[in-house]
Amino acid sequence: MTANAANAANETNALPGKYLAALFVAGLLTSAAAHAGQITYCCTTAQGRNACGDILPQECHGRAYRELNARGTLIRQVEAPLTAEQLAQRDAEAKRKKQAESAARDEQRRNQALLSTYATADEIDFVRDRALDQIGISTRNLQAKYNETLKRRQQLNAELASYQSSPAPKALKERIRANELDLQAQLAATEEKKREMEQVIKRFAEEKRRYTELRQGAGATPTNNTY
Repeated sequence: MTANAANAANETNALPGKYLAALFVAGLLTSAAAHAGQITYCCTTAQGRNACGDILPQECHGRAYRELNARGTLIRQVEAPLTAEQLAQRDAEAKRKKQAESAARDEQRRNQALLSTYATADEIDFVRDRALDQIGISTRNLQAKYNETLKRRQQLNAELASYQSSPAPKALKERIRANELDLQAQLAATEEKKREMEQVIKRFAEEKRRYTELRQGAGATPTNNTY
C-alpha cells in the first residue's frame, strides 16, 4: 500500500470520530442555549408555600409571581391582578388627581388674568370704588322709589279711613294690596343691593390680597446665604 493510500484510509477511519465529536459539541451548545433561555415561574401560594414551574402553576393564578432565569436570578416581578375594591380605589384616586390638576390649571389661569388686568394694586381699589358707586346709584334709586311708594301708601290709608261707616270699594283694597307688594319688592331689592355691595368689597379685597402675593412672589429674588 502506498503512503497516499494509507493516509486516505486513516482519514476515512477518523471521520466517524470527528462526526460524533461535532454532534456532541452541537448537543452541548443546544442544551446550554435551551437551558439559558429557560424561565421558571414562582409564587407564594395562599397557604404560604413556594410554588414553581416551567409554566405558571395553577396555585399562582390570580396571585403575584416571579419570573426567574436558569441561574435563579429574578427577571420580572408581576403583581397580582387588582380586586374590584382596589380597582375602584385606583379609579377614585385617578379622578381626584385629575380634578386637582384641573383646579391647579384653573387657578393658574385666574392668577395670570389677575396680573394681566391690573398694573398696580391701586387700580384694584379704583375699579372697586367704581363698582360700589354704581351699586350706590342703584340703591338710591330704589330708596327713592320706596319713599314714593310709601307716600302712596299713606294716601291710600287716608282714603281707606274715609270709609269707616261703609265698606271700602274693592278697587281701593286692590290698590292697597298692590302697594304692599311694591313695598315688599323694593325692600327686597334694596337688601339685595346691600348684599351685592358686601360681596364686591369682599371680592376685591381677596383679589387685592392675591394680586399682592403674586406680585411679591414674582418680584422675589433668591438670596445666597453665605457663612
